[in-house]
Amino acid sequence: MGALMGRMHEETIYGGDPDFAYSKDKMVRYMRSFVINQPETIVDLAVVEGCIVGLILGEYGTMVFNDTRQAREKLLYVDKEFRGGMMGPRLMKRLIRWSYTVGAKEIVGGANTGISAERTAKLWGKLGFSPLGYTVRSRI
Repeated sequence: MGALMGRMHEETIYGGDPDFAYSKDKMVRYMRSFVINQPETIVDLAVVEGCIVGLILGEYGTMVFNDTRQAREKLLYVDKEFRGGMMGPRLMKRLIRWSYTVGAKEIVGGANTGISAERTAKLWGKLGFSPLGYTVRSRI
């Protein structure tokens, strides 16, 4: 899984930037925390011939102004050569089903890595999601 995440990192706006270098160990610890903290978190994998080629990580928490649960997509990635099929939508639908099981009243997700933002927005839209805002970035 660390290799898949390394490929993901290379595709992001951070790939190749030494200030935002990829740490396989940190990424593995981060993903492991999602497995350990279930059911508050979800990990779902797309596997082809025994190789992990996609994944989704999600979590839930309460809103800052009350105790309503909100599910959040934290990471969604499908390896380049496996995009365009049903892997991404299946992972996203898995997050949606999980959100119902944990009693969430809202799901938020998006694309904030610079990888296919328009394509991802279109896919979320097909699943019934609408734009909520936008993400901005400034290097300092």
